[in-house]
Amino acid sequence: MLWNNKRILANVILKEDRAVHMLVFDVLIQKFSILSGIYAPAQSCHKDAFWTHLRNSNSVTDKPWYIIGDFNELECPDDKQGGLW
Repeated sequence: MLWNNKRILANVILKEDRAVHMLVFDVLIQKFSILSGIYAPAQSCHKDAFWTHLRNSNSVTDKPWYIIGDFNELECPDDKQGGLW
């Protein structure tokens, strides 16, 4: 993740195998938030545990939470091209 130090102050608060969570302070509006960069598993057998963990993470803060990244989710199975999964 990249940011402009003149506008945004950010600190990594937790690194996980598939996520980086940061406490972000917007200098202009004087507000804190949480930003999570996600790289979700592509294999179906790992998805439920990942989503449960992410859903449970929502209960640890009362600040706005922004989640960005690659969620490896498809709208429908026909969207999948290539690979075994």
